[in-house]
Amino acid sequence: MLSNQYSHYYEYPNYLNCYEQGESIDNCSRWDYGPTRTGGNEELQPEESESYNLGLVWEISDQVNISVDYWSLETTNLIDSLSASEIVQTQAKLWEAADAAGVARPDVSTVYPGTEISRLGNGKIDYVVSQKLNVGLSEREGIDVKVGAGFDSDYGDFNFGLGWSYFLKYKSSYSSAGVQILSDDEAGREGTPDQRINLTADYSYGDHVVSYFGNFIGSQKSWDVVEGSWDPDAGQTEDDGKLYEIDSIFYHNLTYTYTLPWNNSISVGVTNLTDEDPQFAYDGTYDADLYDIRGRTYWAGFRQSF
Repeated sequence: MLSNQYSHYYEYPNYLNCYEQGESIDNCSRWDYGPTRTGGNEELQPEESESYNLGLVWEISDQVNISVDYWSLETTNLIDSLSASEIVQTQAKLWEAADAAGVARPDVSTVYPGTEISRLGNGKIDYVVSQKLNVGLSEREGIDVKVGAGFDSDYGDFNFGLGWSYFLKYKSSYSSAGVQILSDDEAGREGTPDQRINLTADYSYGDHVVSYFGNFIGSQKSWDVVEGSWDPDAGQTEDDGKLYEIDSIFYHNLTYTYTLPWNNSISVGVTNLTDEDPQFAYDGTYDADLYDIRGRTYWAGFRQSF
């Protein structure tokens, strides 16, 4: 039998120690630093999803078409990993509930199968065992609109495309002390823009092709409150403050391709034509999954087909 396990070192609150010392579990400030061992899980079940789609396609002419789709996707049994902090906090909460009820303390593995906490004699955590589990749930809803158009002429061929995607709902579950909680709607919040637009335009004439691709990323409301945006003298609290907003951005890219007579072609192009910077969050970081730090970039390529 083969097995695979590896460790990462993390710092996390020692909720068990806090509980044993009579301190609040939720406000625990006793920290440990140790390995979290992770590996495979033979008991994993497949993720399950239920989806709906309602679409409309309109062929306005031979050259122009429009499609509109409403879709809904709910996924259960999502496979995810648990942090050491979540495992330790869950164990402390189990102890607290069991002691209050006067029953035996259950092990955290009764809530999260396959997990384990090993402690040293002084109460510090030696290591935590985590693994992939079926603990997730997600709910998504959205609208997709696509427009396509193409025209031929004596001066070349023109093709245009537009794709607009809009999230109506974007919710995901997260684990908190052994309980799975469905998040508030995250559509339009930091890291999850509710609007995305792709634009394409191609012009071809003989062996020459010029292509444009545009990528619009909508604005997002941060989870951070802007400092000084509330007035304590007026009885306001931080909850009355203004959320920081991450601006929208539009990337523009151009490519020119010349087809050679030997099943090959050469291309040159520029990415991020207008040299846009990433849109930064309130803390000065940026989401690398959404934005590109490289700025305007020139490139050239050669392609050979056989």
